[in-house]
Amino acid sequence: MKAYHIIGFRGLELGKLMSDSSSLAEIIPAIRLRFEEIKAAGCIHARCFIQDDHWDRVGRSHWEDDLTGDDRYVFLSVGPRYNDQAPIEATFGFVFDAEALIEAGAILGLHDMAGDYTEIVGEAAEEIARTLPRLERISQAELDEFAVAMGVDDPAMLQFISDNSTNPESELLEALSQGGEDYPGYQTCLDLIRDRIQALHQTKRFSGQAALHRLRQGADNGCLEILVPDSLALSLAVGFIEGK
Repeated sequence: MKAYHIIGFRGLELGKLMSDSSSLAEIIPAIRLRFEEIKAAGCIHARCFIQDDHWDRVGRSHWEDDLTGDDRYVFLSVGPRYNDQAPIEATFGFVFDAEALIEAGAILGLHDMAGDYTEIVGEAAEEIARTLPRLERISQAELDEFAVAMGVDDPAMLQFISDNSTNPESELLEALSQGGEDYPGYQTCLDLIRDRIQALHQTKRFSGQAALHRLRQGADNGCLEILVPDSLALSLAVGFIEGK
């Protein structure tokens, strides 16, 4: 069974491609360069070891993934799942033997957990925000300015916006995304998130013989992923994907 690590688009590259498909020709050289740099280094590093623009990072990860510790892993799909998400000429990456990686200590995940993480973070922030002091209500002048800018004239909606302006949940979420440790409730919320993530991982991630068993059972479901801690040597690769 093969496992694939595909070089991702940067955020700005993906945005440009979505707005103008003809921009692919200028994006491909940048993807190829990242691919060649990894080949030259002989190793794929986990995201936590890579200096990258927080707002224009490479790949499919979000700040919630980093918050849960997933930035410590190199991710691969079992089967070429991510190959279908980009034009073939922009698809570059590395192919490994899935069973060999697990036998060497990799973790098997049953599916991508981005949606689970977003839900857990959101629910935890909502719970902790309810225990925090209320914020100062938005002024009428600010509310009027917002209404004009957004074209909102429904009184009920404007009242909702005014009432919700005192809720610290949005600021707490921003603190979590930015590492704002001094924000009230930050550490309590972070501890709650990590406890719930740990419980989730116990039911969704496996290692050793349990992982091999799950791999052989579900190799055709198209959702399995493999996590390799810290880094993955390209000497273990069984093939390369270099566009067309």
